[in-house]
Amino acid sequence: DWLLKIAQAQNDSEKIIEYARLLFIDNFRNEQDYYQILKQYVKPEKWTVFVEAVIQDITTKKRWLDTGLIASIFINEEWWDRLLEMVKKSPDLSTIDHYEKYLSKHFANEIAELYATGVLKYVINNMGRNHYQFACRYIRKIIKLGAREKANEIISHLRTEYPKRKALMEELDKV
Repeated sequence: DWLLKIAQAQNDSEKIIEYARLLFIDNFRNEQDYYQILKQYVKPEKWTVFVEAVIQDITTKKRWLDTGLIASIFINEEWWDRLLEMVKKSPDLSTIDHYEKYLSKHFANEIAELYATGVLKYVINNMGRNHYQFACRYIRKIIKLGAREKANEIISHLRTEYPKRKALMEELDKV
């Protein structure tokens, strides 16, 4: 980070790009917004190629933090279709929920479908009123996305699949 600050003081754009890229990819303490620094110093005509190379470097490291870093690139670049594909690769409810605010404007039906699949998987593995309330919260999100029919399908499926889960039936009544 100090090398980056020195390069910035000297206005050495080549070193600024080198250090900011390293700090961004390795996700060090974010003392500065390394992504914006890169965007400022990389020439606009070379930006897309540069970003693709950064994504490739991040992907080859294969750390668990990297999906969030790649997602942040997709969000900054407004590459919504690629963000959606990434969410589809790990479609658990919390991941979908985290990126919904970016994707729902362009892909409401796809997000509703992902939520539906996530809810059905969640209810299979989790029992108890708290879990049912959690699942119903996502059914309500499906309704807010404009997929009322999909929500009704899930509710009727859960009612036929788990008729003996009294707490689930009560929570579904509240949806």
